[in-house]
Amino acid sequence: MLVVLKIGGSLCRDPKILKKLLKKISALSCKFDFLVVPGGGGFADLVRSYDKKFELKPEISHEMAILAMDINGQLICNFNGFYPAYDLNFKRNKKIPVLIPSRFLSNKKIRKTWDVTSDSIAAYVAGLINADMLILLKDVDGVFSGDPKKNRDVIMFERINAKNLKKIKSSCLDKEFPDFIKKFKLKSYVINGKTPERLEDLLNGKRFVGTTIEE
Repeated sequence: MLVVLKIGGSLCRDPKILKKLLKKISALSCKFDFLVVPGGGGFADLVRSYDKKFELKPEISHEMAILAMDINGQLICNFNGFYPAYDLNFKRNKKIPVLIPSRFLSNKKIRKTWDVTSDSIAAYVAGLINADMLILLKDVDGVFSGDPKKNRDVIMFERINAKNLKKIKSSCLDKEFPDFIKKFKLKSYVINGKTPERLEDLLNGKRFVGTTIEE
């Protein structure tokens, strides 16, 4: 089974959290084929601040945000068992490939906008390689009806489709993600990467805490 794992940039801020997650992914790699797609995290946030400060052109800020993904990808490769993949012709061996996306995306026709972030890029990659699953590991438990960090009254969806996901004004996913999963007919999942056991439950077909997103 080929699984694309998008590791949210927020999970790369804390060494303990990232190390625990990567250890679990390494252990599971004996049963599943993984391709890791990194998020931009704090580096992408820095790009956003420069975007506002310098009023950057959309294509410039987009390219800078992609480079932020590169940085976190190389950070993940600092851990044993992971190696950098610069295109989709990666080898499936004992180590887990981590996509370093800037070179690969340089000639791809993807809209250069903040509406297309590492979430949509992960979906795009999963579609291109016909992945069996796309799992987005974030710092929240799933997809909520609003921002759970700002409003305690929001509800978490156990299941949601692309059409209804697009209606949510404040989601942990970027705006064009629903379009990508609909285009590639992807079944995707959002779970909390701070609790790696949930990833194991999901992959082993057990009941898990998180959100299933259907096309």
